[in-house]
Amino acid sequence: MSPADVITLGLCIYGSRRFKTALARALGVSPRLVHYWLAGRCRVPHGHAKLILLLYKKRHDRRVIDAYQEFRAVADSLPSWAKAALLIAGG
Repeated sequence: MSPADVITLGLCIYGSRRFKTALARALGVSPRLVHYWLAGRCRVPHGHAKLILLLYKKRHDRRVIDAYQEFRAVADSLPSWAKAALLIAGG
């Protein structure tokens, strides 16, 4: 996994504020080691790369579920004629 991949996934998982520290805590490694990975000084071990991808997938799944639940809450609050129009539109 390249340093750019780690940066992209880290930002997607934790946002821009201190993602290096949060990623290090989640992986159980030193923040300095994560910094080395990002600087390209050493490679990300295969096991840690898989964990980073798993964290990303888990976060993505949670966001999709939250968005669906928010959509359902809005759809359930609509009057019946609006629900019918939403179903016709493909929602």
